[in-house]
Order: sequence, then structure tokens, then C-alpha cells
Amino acid sequence: MSGLATTPAAYVRNLAYLLEDLSDPDLRAQLARQGMSTRSELVSILQAAVGAGELSTAAQPKVLARTIEAILSGSMMTWAFYREGPADAWIRKDLDAVLTPHLTTRRRR
Repeated sequence: MSGLATTPAAYVRNLAYLLEDLSDPDLRAQLARQGMSTRSELVSILQAAVGAGELSTAAQPKVLARTIEAILSGSMMTWAFYREGPADAWIRKDLDAVLTPHLTTRRRR
């Protein structure tokens, strides 16, 4: 996702495309399909991480997947405001903050 924000100008350009996609019913439908597919894959990855003992069994993959989606979008936007370092590092820091409470002791080593 950080590939959409290799520079602030690239992120602005991608936001402009997003506005077009959201205003066109056909393109918005495609965005919805893409989003559902992405969320489904996130759930699968998180379920596998629980199964592998990397995430706590108390982690709720469906809830966590939605939270990850939200944090990624919000993180990109706040990076555009602050522009501190590269977008990928900014996003990673936010993603780590979301995932760290769910990591097992084994995974934290």
C-alpha cells in the first residue's frame, strides 16, 4: 500500500484517482470487490498466524482485519500531513502498534 505514496505528489495523484473511482458507480463497485477480497485475504493471513502460534488465540481475525484496513488508510493520510520519513516506515510503525498487543510471547522474541 505504501507504493501509492512513494512521494507526497504521488499520493496526491492517487487520491485524485480515488475520488474519480468513488464518484463513478461502476468503478466504486470494483473498489468494493477489491476491498472485500483484500479483507478476506487479511482474515486468512491472520487466521494462519493464530494457527502458527504467532498471534494470540484471543485475537479475532475478522475484527483485526477490519482494524488493519482502517489503520492503513488512516496511516497513509496522516503520513501525507506530517511527511516524516518514508510512507512505508510510517505505516509499518502504525501497523506494529495495532498488532503488537496480539503477538504471542513466542513471536515477540
